Amino acid sequence: MHYTRTASPHDALERLAHLVPVAVVSLGAGHVFAAGFIAATLWDLPLARRLAFANAVAVLSVTRPGGAVAAPGSADLAAARAPGGTLAGGNHDFLDPLIGR
Repeated sequence: MHYTRTASPHDALERLAHLVPVAVVSLGAGHVFAAGFIAATLWDLPLARRLAFANAVAVLSVTRPGGAVAAPGSADLAAARAPGGTLAGGNHDFLDPLIGR
């Protein structure tokens, strides 16, 4: 944002879009997946749950700009588990004790 003299990643992208034909933004999902897998390992979750947790946090990280800093916290996971949230359905019940639900 320093280069474009803008206040947000979105504004920087808008400014750069007029200067170059394509702008690529790294989402950081791989980094978030790795961090989620490591956290789940430290919590002694079974392998299948480690992978599911890592995948869930990586999925949530790409729903907003910011790369790896968009990694979700417990409040984000709780919101995603709420009715209508990204992780409301499926096999994500194991997340509830991890986020205090």
